[in-house]
Amino acid sequence: MELVSNFIIKSGSNDFVLQKRINLLKEIDKTGSILQAAKNIPMSYKAAWDTIDLMNNLSEKPLIERKSGGKNGGGSFLSEYGKTLIKTYENIVDIQKRFLEQISKNVDFDSGNIINLERLTMQISARNVFSGKVESIKNGSINSDVLVCLNGGAKISSTITTTSAQNLGLEVKKDVKVIIKSSSVMIANSEDIAISARNIIKGEIVNVVKDEISSETQLDIGGGQILTAIITQNSAQKLELKEGKVVYGVIKSSEVMIGL
Repeated sequence: MELVSNFIIKSGSNDFVLQKRINLLKEIDKTGSILQAAKNIPMSYKAAWDTIDLMNNLSEKPLIERKSGGKNGGGSFLSEYGKTLIKTYENIVDIQKRFLEQISKNVDFDSGNIINLERLTMQISARNVFSGKVESIKNGSINSDVLVCLNGGAKISSTITTTSAQNLGLEVKKDVKVIIKSSSVMIANSEDIAISARNIIKGEIVNVVKDEISSETQLDIGGGQILTAIITQNSAQKLELKEGKVVYGVIKSSEVMIGL
């Protein structure tokens, strides 16, 4: 069994956006015609007009733009706000679906208990959380090597248990989160170093915060993504860390976690 749920975006006490209305907007965007969109759903022409009028009345901005007939004929077209609304709704649907998939894997339908519910809902303390897509997976009998391409272009290898990879449903091109504690990130002045760590990521220092014991260094690794490292103040002084300097974040693959 699996969990499935639809959701509604409300405007005050009124239902504003739900899946059937999104489907209507998408058909109008595709066909340029409310009449044809209504046929494709299917629903009556009057119901389609009533739906559009209701949504426009509840919306902060018009969802539909109408053009009168001419040489090329008239029609109804989605506004940019309408297109953004569809994209936002579908992004939320995707996140909700993945969350419910994780709960489904942990539900005991016989007892009604949800296993590891605290782990599903907990907030994490890790400073570095990046979005990316799985580029490759190599499964072993115990561990799996997962290569993720971050949205900014950097690539990070993670070594997790094969059981975890299977539970997460990892596959090539799947959207994932890469999670790294700042204390697990080392800093080097060169990528040409003899070290067993799999990940050596180039970045430019954009901020350095120091106290008597530690130094927090933030690296821009591309695409607006910031990698944060916390090292000792003594190490930071030896490396001569300062804003604008190009350095390398070094991370063991076993220190890289994968989430959805």
